[in-house]
Amino acid sequence: MTFKIFISSIALIFLSGCDFLFVQKVHLIPTNSKPISLNQVPSLTSKIQPFQAAIFYQVKSGDTLWAISKKIYGSNRKIHDLVVWNHLKNPNWILAGSILQLKFNSLIQVAKAKVYFASLPSKALKSVELLKKVDQKWVNRPIKNNAFSVGEYLKFEIRYFNIIGGYATLKIPRMIEYHHRPCYELEATAKAAFPFSEFYGVHDYMKSWFDAVNFIPWKFEKHTHEGHFKQDYTIQFHQLSHQAILIQPHHPNQIISTMPFIQDILSSFYYFRLLKMHIGETIDIPTDAKNKCYELVVRIVKKSIIQVKAGKFHCFLVQPRVKYDNVFRNKGTIDLWITDNAYHIPVLIQSHIAIGSIDVELIAARLPSQCSPRRRR
Repeated sequence: MTFKIFISSIALIFLSGCDFLFVQKVHLIPTNSKPISLNQVPSLTSKIQPFQAAIFYQVKSGDTLWAISKKIYGSNRKIHDLVVWNHLKNPNWILAGSILQLKFNSLIQVAKAKVYFASLPSKALKSVELLKKVDQKWVNRPIKNNAFSVGEYLKFEIRYFNIIGGYATLKIPRMIEYHHRPCYELEATAKAAFPFSEFYGVHDYMKSWFDAVNFIPWKFEKHTHEGHFKQDYTIQFHQLSHQAILIQPHHPNQIISTMPFIQDILSSFYYFRLLKMHIGETIDIPTDAKNKCYELVVRIVKKSIIQVKAGKFHCFLVQPRVKYDNVFRNKGTIDLWITDNAYHIPVLIQSHIAIGSIDVELIAARLPSQCSPRRRR
C-alpha cells in the first residue's frame, strides 16, 4: 500500500508552554484505566540493531587510505573496508576530488569523525546534511512521551469538493502488557458517509501495539473493506532481530527484513508526535507498509494559525513524503497542520490530487485530564 492510498483510505493516520487558542470542542475526560508503571521497564535501545550510518568524504590532494582510516577511525584497520565500500581497484592510489563513502557503526565513531571534519574547509565534506540527518534519526530518539496518553480520542471529517465523504477516528483506549512490555493500544477507523456509503462502502480498521518506553510497534493489524476490495493482515515485529512476519489469510507467512526502529503506518504518526520540531528541518522515519519498507521523510515548513470546526489553533505545517531508494514517490503534495504545542495534534490535512483535494478536518477531540491544555488569552 502506498502512502497516498493510505492517506485516502484512513485519511489521516500520519498527521500526528502548550497553548490552545479557542478550543471549542476539545473536552477533557478522566483516565479510567489503571496506569502501568514505566519506571522499572528496561529500555531496549542498546539491543536494537547496532548503529549504522554513512557519510561521503571528498578526497584531498595527498590523502591516502591509510591516513583517512587513521584520522577518522583511529587506526588503519579500516583500509580493507574502505576498499570494499567504494569498489576501489587500487588501494594505493585514490584520485583527489573523488568521493569516498565512510560507514560508521557507533555513535563514538561519528563523534570522532565530526571532530575531524570540523577542522576541514566546508567544501571538503560533501554530506554535512546527511550527517545532521544521522544525528536526528539516531541520537535524538525521544525518551519521554509528553504528546498523548490513554483516553485520547480524535474525530475527523473527510471532505471531497466540500462534500462530506466520511469520518475517521484516532484513539488510545488503553495501555496493556504485550510480551512483557507496556504498550499503548493505538486504534484508527475510517468509514464512508451517506450517500457515498451506498455505492462505495468504506470500513477500515487499524490497530498497533506501541511500546510505551521505546516507542516502537510489536504488532500491527489492518482490516480493509473499500467497495469490493477486502484485505486483512497482521504484522508481528521482531525488533531485536530486524525482522517482521506478515500473516495473511490463505497465504503462507512471509518473513520481511526491516530497518532498526521500524514503525508501522499507524505508529509512525504517534512516533512523529513525540519529536521536537524546528522549521526547515526534515525528519526520517523508517516505516513498514505490509511487505515494503521505506523512509517516511517529513519536512517542517512553517507556522500558521488554522481555523477548523474543533477550534482555532497555532500549528506547524508539515509535508510528508515517501522515499524509496532515495527517490521521492509522492506524485501529489500532502499538507498537514499539527498543533504547535507538546501534543502535536493533527488539525487539518489536504491531500492534493489530479482534480481538487481531499480535506480532512478535526471536528472534535477528547483529551485525558493529565494532558489538559491551557487556553490562550
